[in-house]
Amino acid sequence: MVEEVSLEDVFARIDDGKLKLHELDKVLGDSNKATEIRRKYIESKVGARLENVGKTVIDFNTVVGRNIENTIGAAQIPIGVAGPLRIIGDYANGLYYIPLATTEGALVAQ
Repeated sequence: MVEEVSLEDVFARIDDGKLKLHELDKVLGDSNKATEIRRKYIESKVGARLENVGKTVIDFNTVVGRNIENTIGAAQIPIGVAGPLRIIGDYANGLYYIPLATTEGALVAQ
């Protein structure tokens, strides 16, 4: 797709079925740009702002095709720390602080 094509033209192509949302990465050659356009398209369809999922440091060019498809952004999850916990195992033996990503604080509180 040529860079001069307007957002409205892209949206019209998607609406007409001439372009699929998942094809944007390949057509644009830039998954970061494709993510932004997909997010704006979804915003226009659902009538909600999704700007917070666009606030990320993830480079979608490094994850699309490996970890995720059809990206619109990312969500941040708080990380707490539990411990120190005594670990006795083949590869770890001792007291360790363990990071836990959760939205339930009671899981990491001591």
